[in-house]
Amino acid sequence: MLTDSNIEVIWDPTGARLRLVERGDPMWEEVKLDGRQVVDISEPLRAAGINTFPRALERHTVTFSLAVERNTIAEAEELRFEMPLTMPKSKADVIFGFASGTKFRLANASLRAWATNKEGRIAEARIEIIGGVYFKDTGSYAAVNDCKDQLSVAPPQLAEDGSTLLSESGGELQNEG
Repeated sequence: MLTDSNIEVIWDPTGARLRLVERGDPMWEEVKLDGRQVVDISEPLRAAGINTFPRALERHTVTFSLAVERNTIAEAEELRFEMPLTMPKSKADVIFGFASGTKFRLANASLRAWATNKEGRIAEARIEIIGGVYFKDTGSYAAVNDCKDQLSVAPPQLAEDGSTLLSESGGELQNEG
């Protein structure tokens, strides 16, 4: 059953700014976040139990399944084979944004899997992202909020004196946080 996304997912918010999920996008599976800490385990001889040693290293996995409707079954089938070509293959941060304005960031993320399928005229992309530290993002650039579609746009540029970031149109970007 399809559901609408309540979360926006933006890949590389200070670089290419690729919007993977827009709030309201139809989803087969909502955005899910699973986290864990790296823990070493020691199993001493003749001990009553194990010893654990938390490494303070975080690992998070994000999964979701997009639904993209097309006019015909053939178009959905073609899109299914085109989707993997549009997926980012680099390491970047990912922003998760909510309607309230609250944002969370997953640092050092990589897209690990992008399985595709289709059901009738609806193509499906099952995405898996793996990353490191996850935290509440206290500020964001206005240009990230203005990203309207799933196409990448030019990254912000420094002003000639290196003091401020400029948008594609040359306007100064303001930190909202």
